[in-house]
Amino acid sequence: MVGIWEKIVFVLILPVISFVGAQRVDVTLVNHFPFVADQDTFLKCVSDEASSTRDIRFNVIADVGNGANYPNQVSAGNIDPESWPGAQNAIAAGSGASRMNVFSCSLQTRDDRTAGVFTVKMADAAIIRPKLLTQTVSVQDEVVLEMTDSTGGSGPVTWRKDGSIISGESGLTLTIDRVGTQATGVFECYRTEEERSATEQAIMRLIVRSCPAGKWGGGCDRDCPDCKNGGVCNPSDGRCMCPPGFMGDTCDEACGTNGFGLNCEYKCSDETDSRETCAGRLFCIQDPYACSCYIGFKPPECRDPCDGKTFGVNCLKDCNCKEQCDVVTGACDDGCDAGWEGSDCQTGEF
Repeated sequence: MVGIWEKIVFVLILPVISFVGAQRVDVTLVNHFPFVADQDTFLKCVSDEASSTRDIRFNVIADVGNGANYPNQVSAGNIDPESWPGAQNAIAAGSGASRMNVFSCSLQTRDDRTAGVFTVKMADAAIIRPKLLTQTVSVQDEVVLEMTDSTGGSGPVTWRKDGSIISGESGLTLTIDRVGTQATGVFECYRTEEERSATEQAIMRLIVRSCPAGKWGGGCDRDCPDCKNGGVCNPSDGRCMCPPGFMGDTCDEACGTNGFGLNCEYKCSDETDSRETCAGRLFCIQDPYACSCYIGFKPPECRDPCDGKTFGVNCLKDCNCKEQCDVVTGACDDGCDAGWEGSDCQTGEF
């Protein structure tokens, strides 16, 4: 859709510090229950680089219809029950609609570096849901933001960016041609104003890398490494930012069954190595990577394993197996579909 951004009045809700390009800080914001029902929900800012929990702060960065107000019933302290370093906010169910918003954790390290990570919480009762809670693209890409209706319903929807209505858009997909960095922001989608008043709309973030795909540097004239497994090339330093569950210069080293962190130093559970202990959590690191489910879990809820012959981070890879492949590796235990061969059934027979 050409030119839609000319119709938007941009609204700055809160001053947001850009941490892209800052020296890499090992921090993961674990969003426990990104889809909020009638329950407590949790933000866990995991890092051993802050001097104390006082150096870690939580905030909201958007107004999605009920003000940019942080929830008023919060228990703050050390992360529990996991033994991760960092700080936690347990947001009580009594906080109501303020539990649904775009949240941040920011920290100052012992050597005076700063870092910030952002995440999204939305209502489990929402009918319209985004395919992804955060989506990272590069300048000049054609971008498609996708929503689904969990009831299978039809009818026009309203789209907003940073609080402002996007006129002329009424379908469940929003296309942006040759996207620019000004498209970075918070998007909402809903059918009725009553849904938005109840904070039961779809909420997602779009993050636009400042260089075209495969490029980095001040002039975007340097080639990115081949980031594996859904890793994102940082346009400021050219390094791969790895999905939770992977590490290494090109994100080609797995963290075992439930590890995460810059060097895979944390586990979803202290008690077991089961990958299932990572279910129901959205893992977020610094932009431009942003957030994803743990490897092998299906977005946006991150509760269920990949299906439909998909695998990998956010189930974005297709496998060519006779049956569902291994949701982490894509391996085919039951053989390949017709026309495909190889140990991972990724080689086509032509």
